[in-house]
Amino acid sequence: MKNLFFIFMLLIAVPAHAQQDTVTVDLAEDHVDITTGFNGANLSLFGVKNGGGQVAIVVTGPTHDMTVRKKEKVFGAWMNSTGITFDDVPVYYSYATSVPEGELAPEATLRNNNIGLTSIQPTSTSWFGQGLRGEYRDALVRNKQAQGLYPKEENLVKTLSDNFFRADFYLPAHAGLGTYEIKTIYFRNNTVRDVKTKKLRVAQIGTSARILNFSERHAFVYALLCIGIALFAGWISNRIRYRS
Repeated sequence: MKNLFFIFMLLIAVPAHAQQDTVTVDLAEDHVDITTGFNGANLSLFGVKNGGGQVAIVVTGPTHDMTVRKKEKVFGAWMNSTGITFDDVPVYYSYATSVPEGELAPEATLRNNNIGLTSIQPTSTSWFGQGLRGEYRDALVRNKQAQGLYPKEENLVKTLSDNFFRADFYLPAHAGLGTYEIKTIYFRNNTVRDVKTKKLRVAQIGTSARILNFSERHAFVYALLCIGIALFAGWISNRIRYRS
């Protein structure tokens, strides 16, 4: 029933004289509220394409600098050694296409529109490992995939009927806070004809938000409270154990 509502709203949003080779999209929800018991969220985007082309949808999270280190054996123990810091790496990335990537557009066009894992080519100002950045970049992607923050393969855009489509993504609980960008690219004859961008806000609310704000504003006091709570919990557990 909810899906039918979104399709109806999209139909209203598309004028009868709509220009060909355009796309209209909307999110089921434009925000994700993180509470104490938050364990992930499903994201859904609905769209209408005016024409016989194909679509790709890219979801990109906030960016941060990330360091990838190589483990080496030192005196018989595995330790993190040399590493590279990449600039502005998306904390979350996923994408969906209506046809296989190779049928959408040439590889250069896909990269320019951030479609596919090969389009993730973060820059780095680290002086170390100039000739090894490709290996470190691949390791970064593998780590993100292991955490469920990057896809292991492309998702599929689901065709509801005729030119109506839908795409679903999963946002893990540890994906991170901030503003996410959801971009829909419409292709026809291997050429980009239209692009629509939506924003998704991921933020904490309620008790978890108040705890986060307190920890950021009063970091030292928050640390002391955490230590005090840990000590008190240890003391209580010992008292119970000795009594029993």
